Amino acid sequence: MSDEFRTNGGLDHAALVLSGGGITGWFYELGCMRAWDERMPEGRRIRDFPLIIGTSAGAVLASMVAGGVAPTDIAEMVRDDAEHPLDFRREDIYAFHWTKVLGSLARGAADLPGLARGYLRTARRASPLDFFTHVQSEAPSGLFSNAPLDAYLRRFFDAHDIPLKFRDLDRDLRITATDLDRGEPFLFSRETTPDAEIPHAAVASSAIPMFFTPVAHEGRDLIDGSIAWSSGIELAIDAGAKLVVVLNPMVPLRNDRERVCLPAARGACASIRDLGFSSVGLQAFRVLVHTRLCTDVRRLREERPDVRIVVLEPTGEEALISLASPMAFSTRKEVLTLGYQATRRRLEGVNGDLEAVVTGADAEG
Repeated sequence: MSDEFRTNGGLDHAALVLSGGGITGWFYELGCMRAWDERMPEGRRIRDFPLIIGTSAGAVLASMVAGGVAPTDIAEMVRDDAEHPLDFRREDIYAFHWTKVLGSLARGAADLPGLARGYLRTARRASPLDFFTHVQSEAPSGLFSNAPLDAYLRRFFDAHDIPLKFRDLDRDLRITATDLDRGEPFLFSRETTPDAEIPHAAVASSAIPMFFTPVAHEGRDLIDGSIAWSSGIELAIDAGAKLVVVLNPMVPLRNDRERVCLPAARGACASIRDLGFSSVGLQAFRVLVHTRLCTDVRRLREERPDVRIVVLEPTGEEALISLASPMAFSTRKEVLTLGYQATRRRLEGVNGDLEAVVTGADAEG
């Protein structure tokens, strides 16, 4: 750790990086933040990080805390038994594109006679795959609308007097996204997009491909930031951070059937393949994202020994219990508790000492 950081004793040269993980990842990170604030003294709490970088669901939470709202206050709003007007509800995230999906099916059905005539003229045999290929080209670009989440964030910002634009925010907030057509990273920040609105950026970063509609921004279509960005750690280091704290709920499930039970719909213990193609795809995505993160951390620790990187994440077994589905809204209370307890254990005995936190991270490798 640099002498400058050690003598300062606070977070002047620190960055908080929030990864993705869907709605369950959002609650896991919120639990981590609550525990961090309980264990850390004034000057070293979440609100004291001068730089916050958010990706995907982490971008939504980053936008809230960068506006100065304490994690404990957010948790109070979203408790299962809360009656707060800003309680985070399922309908604030999921608005199915019924009209667009049904419309695409109707258009596909209407095209059937023409397709059949075309096959007859060319003497080709039609297959169900041909019909599927035609229909999906007419389908919407996402199953769910982004509008409810955008509206919720704007209500949240208004209720807490948070500036809408990056240039007006006191904190250095950076939100990652992916340019769909160019296939390259895109960054929202005070420097790159000063007039962009923060809720808009957070929604773009959270647009999971196929689930949510890409977000239009100045001639670009933007999707989930975790597609093009392996992590925000390098962004933080380039900005001058000497301590980077990463909250990452996106870890591969560890389905060791001799130790744990992943329940199937019928109640029996199952392998991941037994849960269908979506579970297989999600596990593959977790492996990909986590492998990239681990590779980044190892490389950056070697290249920049003056920077300390702390990664707070669940074990594979913990993820199996509470984080199996990133879209599972019903498990939010359990996931929040998991993040809280896991971080409390990690910080046990630290007593607000940042040196002890990073020493523990170095020991874990």
